[in-house]
Amino acid sequence: FLRITPDDALTRGYLLGPFPEMNPTRRFGFFLDSSVGSTTQTVTHGLFGTSFDPLLTHPDVLLSKVRWDVVFEQAPGAVAVFGLSTLGVLLITSAVEMSTERDGDANDELRAAGFANVLSGLGGGFVGYHSLSSTQIAYGMGSAS
Repeated sequence: FLRITPDDALTRGYLLGPFPEMNPTRRFGFFLDSSVGSTTQTVTHGLFGTSFDPLLTHPDVLLSKVRWDVVFEQAPGAVAVFGLSTLGVLLITSAVEMSTERDGDANDELRAAGFANVLSGLGGGFVGYHSLSSTQIAYGMGSAS
């Protein structure tokens, strides 16, 4: 369709790369099999038999290398996200109570959202909480919980 080879696309800047060779034992993430060149190596030293190393136990990542000034600069934004997420969970909990005509426990909902957000944060994920529309759909389909 474009009549261009992948090598030409790479040299013209249409594709990302070239990427440096990676040592499969030093990667972050879940890689069950990693290939370098023409050989395939199975990495089994990490968590769950993969090459995943938790961030704080990885030898290249130390807390002494953290730029705490940058972390503290982000504190006001983190407090705002915390406050808005808490407010969102409380508003959605009350909206679910109204739409389902059942009493909910705001404390349990806050704990569940907090626990999920801590786990998400440890994995580099986003902040999130309950969805009113999904809850209403599930309730309308006959879900009891």
